[in-house]
Amino acid sequence: MFAVFEHGDITQFSMGPRWPGNGRLLFNAYLIDGLLIDTGPARFGSSIVRACRDKKVLQIVNTSGTSGCIGNNARLQREFSLPIRAHRQALPMVRQPQSNLSIPFWEGVWWGRPVPAKGRRIHSWVNTPRYRLRVISAPERVGHICLYEEEKGWLFSGTLPIDEGTRLSSLLEGEKINRVFSAWHGVTEGWGAESGVFLRAGSAADSGRQNQAG
Repeated sequence: MFAVFEHGDITQFSMGPRWPGNGRLLFNAYLIDGLLIDTGPARFGSSIVRACRDKKVLQIVNTSGTSGCIGNNARLQREFSLPIRAHRQALPMVRQPQSNLSIPFWEGVWWGRPVPAKGRRIHSWVNTPRYRLRVISAPERVGHICLYEEEKGWLFSGTLPIDEGTRLSSLLEGEKINRVFSAWHGVTEGWGAESGVFLRAGSAADSGRQNQAG
């Protein structure tokens, strides 16, 4: 299954198999103002390339070096000549996934295997023509980053286990954020967000306009 959801200025690419009993395990990639955040498992390379042909894609950022975040880096880079950036500790997986990424046999068969791509170290901010996203390192997750657009209150949280669509304001005011970020010292300090949405790499969207194929 490959589906495209439109959420205003954010395009969400959701991809995953259909499990028996209608259960799904989905991976998400997001496109915002030319910035593609993660690229999904290699199995869905043809689908995401076709989807991106209808969009303006200028750059890629990987939130981690896992196969679900870097799986289509090389294919998209080859197709659109895109620069790729990631945390310095994720770059070995981006550049040489065969040597630096341990993928179980069944996972490689089911999801596909990433191939090498060219990547550069990400810095403190990611700029697009209209937005500026702060890069937040996750201390307890090696090579993992989140991207935060402060004016809009958008947090692209990668594989951080937050329910998709959770409002930032409710999290910051409640106990859930403390449980989730208990080991993430300093990650949320100074945000002061009044509103916003968590958008993560491993959950399904349940709203927005959807175009589905496959």
